[in-house]
Order: sequence, then C-alpha cells, then structure tokens
Amino acid sequence: MPNSLEVVREKLQATAKNAHIVKKGSLVSDADGTYSVGPIVRRPFYEGGRAQFTLDRGPFRTAKAYYLACAQRELDCSRTLFVQSASPSYQKDLEDSSLQVERCVGLLSDLVNRCEGLDDDDPVLAPFSLDIHDIGLKNILVAPDDHTRIVAIVDWQFVNIHPLWCCARLPTWLRPSLSDGDEPTKSRLSTIFRAEIARLDGLDDSTFLHALDATEDARGTLDDLADYDAFRDAFLLLPALENM
Repeated sequence: MPNSLEVVREKLQATAKNAHIVKKGSLVSDADGTYSVGPIVRRPFYEGGRAQFTLDRGPFRTAKAYYLACAQRELDCSRTLFVQSASPSYQKDLEDSSLQVERCVGLLSDLVNRCEGLDDDDPVLAPFSLDIHDIGLKNILVAPDDHTRIVAIVDWQFVNIHPLWCCARLPTWLRPSLSDGDEPTKSRLSTIFRAEIARLDGLDDSTFLHALDATEDARGTLDDLADYDAFRDAFLLLPALENM
C-alpha cells in the first residue's frame, strides 16, 4: 500500500500532466481528491485584518498580473484606513502616508512593467512550479524505525504556485543577513551547496541553479518588495524602489 507521500506525489504528477498548473496561486485539494490552483494564500493578502477586504487574490495567469495585483492591493488597503469620524490631525497623517503609498505603488507598478524575464520572455524559468518554502523540518514525518525514510509531508496550506525562477532559494542559514557577520563562511558553504546541486542534477547546466541565480536579479528583488506593507513599511519600501 503506498504511503501518504507517494499518494501526494502521484496526485501532483497527475495535476501537472493535466496542465492544471498554469496559474500563479495556491495549491488546493478539490472534492474529488485532485489538486488545482486557487486564490493565493500569502500573508500580505490576509494579515492585519486584510482577510475581510475585497482584493484580487487570483489565481493569476501570469507573474506580471500577480505583481500588479500586489501593487493594487497596497493601494486598496491604504484607502480603507480613512474614516469619517477620525480627528483632523489623524486624517492629515493618513493623507501624508497615503501620498507615500501612492508613490510606492506607482514605482512598484513601473518596476513590474519593465522587469524582464517574468513570463514568456524566459521560456526556461517562466513555467509555473510548486513553491514549498514554508515547509520546514517540523512538517516532514519519518518512519519511527528509520529516520531517513520520509513517510508523509503535512501542512500544505501555504504551498504556492510560482514561476520556476521564483521557487529556487538558498537554505535560510546560507542567505546573507544584516545581523550575521559570518559572510565568508556562508559564501564558502553556498559554493559547496551549489556544487552538490549540480552533482545531484547530473548536469553541467542545472535548471535549479539558473533559477537560483534569477532570484538574485531584478525579479528576485521585485518578489521581495511585493510582500511589503506600503503603509507601514513605506520608509523601507520607498527608498528601495527609488533605487531600482
């Protein structure tokens, strides 16, 4: 009898074969046991009371459509902050912040429109794929008698569908950090990590490594900036966008 991990793998393979993964969104299990792509489940669309707002959560046919929806999301959310009963001073603060939000949204939309390689202009890395980066060690269940044998992976609610260029990431402990000064060690280990990926792929030209490089260009920066709260984080977001 196949274990749960094998069942999930078989269903995902069937989903891909049936060409259901042609949108950017989140993986959902349908009533008949198959998988499809539904509205995206990503924190900036729901946290801080945003779940109650009417926002475009997809699924999205293109990466460009998704990132433009992220920009519109910030504009729509900022407009809900204005209330008629607020004091004049509070309304003035909101108006000043709203101008910053509109500036951020304009710059983010401009970045989306001029960013290369988001969709069909990169046929190798543009196809949609599973992004399972929210799955950690606590989500992986192993056999009690053999800890090297994975029997199940749980908590798939935050599994998203993204372009391949957006799915590759270095492990968290190898990524640059402002609070960690041991960058030479991280750089050395990152080189080892890349070499091991190339060995496992058995290819001189690894698609995963190409995707990993793509996250370090303008596309990766766009993906990071699209998760910011433009009202709360404008002091960080605006300078970053102005320097792009």
